[in-house]
Amino acid sequence: MPGQTETPDSKSCPALSPQDVVMEAERRLSCANTPNEVAHWAEMFSKDLVMGDFLGSDQLTRTRDAVVEWFWGMKASLPDMRIEVKRLTCQGRVVAEEGVIRGTHTGTPLLGHNAAGRVVSWPFCSFKEVSLETGKIVTDYSLLMDAEYVHQQL
Repeated sequence: MPGQTETPDSKSCPALSPQDVVMEAERRLSCANTPNEVAHWAEMFSKDLVMGDFLGSDQLTRTRDAVVEWFWGMKASLPDMRIEVKRLTCQGRVVAEEGVIRGTHTGTPLLGHNAAGRVVSWPFCSFKEVSLETGKIVTDYSLLMDAEYVHQQL
C-alpha cells in the first residue's frame, strides 16, 4: 500500500494464528506415517522447543528431536494413532487444547501394558505457546490422563 514501509519483521510474521498453528500441527501428527511426514510435522516446532508435563519439571525435553523420538515411541505402540481435538482456546500466543489420542494398541508395550489389540482413547490437555514471529510452537506442556488409558487395559 502507498505510504507503508515493509520491514524485515513483517516478512517473517506467520500467516496462521496461534490456534491455527496448533490445529495444523495436530493434523500433520495424525497423518504422519513416514520419516518425511514426521519431519513435516516436526517443522511446526521451534528447534529449541521446551516440552514437558504438569507433573514434574525434571521431565522437560528441550529439543525438537526429542519430540520426534516421542512420536516414534507412540507410533510403535499405536500404529494407527490419531489426535482428536475436542476444544481449543487461544489467549494471545498461548493455546489451551483438550483432546484425545486414539489408536489400536497392537505394537510395543505402553505404560507397562503389552499390546492387546484394543482400541484405546487417551485424553489429554495441553498449553502450547506459539511464537508470533516464526509461527512455530516454542513450548508445549501437556497432561496425559494415564489412568484413563490404564483402565482400558484391565
